[in-house]
Amino acid sequence: MKNPVASSSSPATTLSALPSLLSLTTSSLLLLLLPGTTTMSVARAGWIDEDTPQRLRTTTSLVDGSTYRLVMSDEFNVPGRTFEDGHDPAWTALDKSDDDYSASGGGSLHFYNSTMISTTPDGMLTIRSVLEDTEWTHYSAVDRKYKQERKHFKSGMLQGWNKFCFTGGIVEVDVILPGEPDIGGLWPAIWLLGNLGRATYEVSTNNLWPWSYDVCDREKQESQVISACNRAEHFGLNAMQGRGATEIDVLELMAGEAGVLPSTYPPISLPYVDMTLQVAPGIPDNRPQSGSQPVRTIDHTHSGYATSQAQSWYDNLTVAGNTSLNPFFYGTYLGETKPNEPVTRNKKQAFQADAVGAMKQIVPEHFKTPHTFRVEWQPGRGGRIDWFTKSHKKVDPVTGEVSHVEGDGLGQDWEHSLSIPDSALEAAMGSKIPEEPSYIILNTAISSTWAFPYNVPDWCPKCYDCYDPKCACSFNPGFCNMMKTGKVSMKIDSVRVYQSADDSAHSGRPHSLGCDPLDFPTREYIKGFEYKYMRNPPFVLNDKRPLRDVKDGGGTCVVDEDCGGVSGGGEDAEEEVLDLDDDGRDKRGEDQVGGVNAIVESARAANDAVHRKLGAGSDGRDADFAPKKDTKAGPNDDPTAGLDKPITSDESLEDDAGDTRVPSKSNLARKPKGRCVSATLGLFGSPTSTGMQCKCNEGYTGPHCLSIDKYDDEPGAYELKRVSSLFSGRAAPYLTTTHIFIGGALMGAFLVALVVDISRKSRNRDRMMEMKPLRT
Repeated sequence: MKNPVASSSSPATTLSALPSLLSLTTSSLLLLLLPGTTTMSVARAGWIDEDTPQRLRTTTSLVDGSTYRLVMSDEFNVPGRTFEDGHDPAWTALDKSDDDYSASGGGSLHFYNSTMISTTPDGMLTIRSVLEDTEWTHYSAVDRKYKQERKHFKSGMLQGWNKFCFTGGIVEVDVILPGEPDIGGLWPAIWLLGNLGRATYEVSTNNLWPWSYDVCDREKQESQVISACNRAEHFGLNAMQGRGATEIDVLELMAGEAGVLPSTYPPISLPYVDMTLQVAPGIPDNRPQSGSQPVRTIDHTHSGYATSQAQSWYDNLTVAGNTSLNPFFYGTYLGETKPNEPVTRNKKQAFQADAVGAMKQIVPEHFKTPHTFRVEWQPGRGGRIDWFTKSHKKVDPVTGEVSHVEGDGLGQDWEHSLSIPDSALEAAMGSKIPEEPSYIILNTAISSTWAFPYNVPDWCPKCYDCYDPKCACSFNPGFCNMMKTGKVSMKIDSVRVYQSADDSAHSGRPHSLGCDPLDFPTREYIKGFEYKYMRNPPFVLNDKRPLRDVKDGGGTCVVDEDCGGVSGGGEDAEEEVLDLDDDGRDKRGEDQVGGVNAIVESARAANDAVHRKLGAGSDGRDADFAPKKDTKAGPNDDPTAGLDKPITSDESLEDDAGDTRVPSKSNLARKPKGRCVSATLGLFGSPTSTGMQCKCNEGYTGPHCLSIDKYDDEPGAYELKRVSSLFSGRAAPYLTTTHIFIGGALMGAFLVALVVDISRKSRNRDRMMEMKPLRT
């Protein structure tokens, strides 16, 4: 997070800073005038991509009908972007093994490699999954010896941890799903995780995931690391506040051979996507059985004795369209750990986590063209989470009944697939809709527990090497051949986040931006436990902190185009600016006046409109979505008769804005992002192989200047709590080679003068000693 004074350029901030500027001492003013001293930046990108068209910078909530403003977007239109740690201000691609080995039997088969993720000329973020070995050696504390490890698959995970976080709002993602619809084995996901936990860093999420519980319960205190029973305010946390690393799954793909799955209503077949809220504490007893819908009614014999028992599960859930409650996964029991696991839990720390969600039918077209998935999240007490997908609206000409049909998967009518109200969580276990500052994760995993053969023959060795014929029985038919093509990838066309500027327009708590909000701080806790968020040997390399500083240029180049420049570019080159109008076309002429500053100002306006708001929210619920019981269908006709149906299933939710996809603009003129200049010689010569390196223009960053310099320009809990002084917002000087030369020369002159003075005094002392006997 940047200093709020140094990064802000609003008139209000400038005026408020005048008293401090007027009271600066002479030495402070001299520092401001020194050459090389940093000054306030005029470029302020916020989190909004300059390629996002104006027509997509607002959206209308499909739940409350109010207007939401864009607060973050990434169109991925600039080809060649890389996301290795330190390459991008908003995203980080992992370089580590996904050690998802747990007492529940999970086992990841892939190694996350940052080279698997990049932006391509088609204007897409591409996450590749390939068949390629990764080997390393690590020390086993259990066996007390070094062991050789190997994984046969490489894939990618992109996460915004501790960079861009938000609480509440609307998330929209346009995605092409990877692989083939009839071949299971890939586990692509788009999800949100609370910033207190870093995905795949098991130590950081242990007994924090997926707690959303703010009640002091002594029996659960040891299972929840940050419990509401904790009175101390250690690491900047608020006393008596239960916290966790909450999870909201926008989608998780389950592919495989088509066929109607049992206990789904309406009938669902592969492929489908899961839409899930992971929450703890979970329901401990009388849970639904995997493979069947929750039992809502009780049958009796003729004599009046009950033959069954109603099962405990969450009420007032709503589904619509080709969506069914997921009867195959109701959650995870995180029990006592085994010696070889990366984390430890004892019996008192074991707990049940629930997966409250539904499965949405998709079609092969989802694997060929981008489709939009949307989540509306109203955080905290009185809040709710709603999932939306797009399909075709079909109206019965006789009855007028409205239904949603996937067909070719190109439908543009919003379907309200799933809704989870806070009242359902509160009534079941006292948990609540997540209100943790959360970040976005995009990844494709490969796990033996997801879409792999369920009933493996006893004679099968259960190995996972596609090049070993003995392992063929462990894979689905066609999986290895699909992976050998090298063409498996998930493509993201855009990611956009919207928030409401009117707290009274939606239920739940106010929306906010930032990873360290005052009500839910995270920065000091992460700082205090940095080791939990860092890689283990041998992957630590030169890591000193969980995240590296973003490089401001320095990448190897030959011509300006390697640095996001233009042909024949230079300091005096004409800067053509891409400006997208409401039709998504390149707009020239008067509307282009102001260049990129107009785009930046628009982004600033959007961000200012949804500035961080702290305080209590409304506990009211949307009357239009109040639970309504289906009284027509009997228990024998509908196995989910006790499940509420939303009113939105009776009429289409149309998308007034039309198609949200933005065509790639990589072939159009843009403002030069950087230039290729002569590299600064270091102690061991040129830092690049060509003797040239990228130098970024203002507003852009990364080794090759291909990323917009996005940042959080609002103060967080750490800044707000920190005691500030008169000079805390003063611009800080930095050293250049000129400063070092002058300083070295002055120091050298001082040392020479000191030696001369000491020598002179020594000679005088010797002369006095020689004259002393003569006087005697």
